[in-house]
Amino acid sequence: MGYAVEPELTNKVKFMSDEKLQDFRRRKLAGEDVDFAEALEEKQVEWSEMFLSVHRMAAQSLERIAAVHEALREELDFI
Repeated sequence: MGYAVEPELTNKVKFMSDEKLQDFRRRKLAGEDVDFAEALEEKQVEWSEMFLSVHRMAAQSLERIAAVHEALREELDFI
């Protein structure tokens, strides 16, 4: 799923289902004039759901950073 959050703090998110995202990409690659903003749907979510999503993304980012850090450390050990 793709998400876009409003500039002001609300508990509404705009999202695109996987099917719509695939259709959007297919149409874009075919050269059709498609508007990303028009393809988004608005959904009301609970704050706890929103924070859990942000927490999950942050945890994934930290895992990636740790993996890159470890890879760099291994490379520096060879030098």
